[in-house]
Amino acid sequence: MPSKEFGDWQTPDAFALKACKWLNAYTSIAPSIILEPTCGLGSFVEAASEVYQDCPTIIGAELNKEYVKASRTRFSEKQNIEIVQADFLSIP
Repeated sequence: MPSKEFGDWQTPDAFALKACKWLNAYTSIAPSIILEPTCGLGSFVEAASEVYQDCPTIIGAELNKEYVKASRTRFSEKQNIEIVQADFLSIP
């Protein structure tokens, strides 16, 4: 599925988790919403949902419809996660 057309590079799950854990350890944020503007296959969405378990809304936006389909399947059991197909730079 990777596409050079979009400069595709998927963040490894372990890196996304480490980044979210660092953010949680060194800040005092308690987000009520998390938006991942280029969610791809959902590494940061997964990590954020694990680290910020009390966050009621996590939205992943992705342009690639194959990634949207895969991410929706990945998170189908999680009620607080929504994956949308959108070009984040074009959202008004």
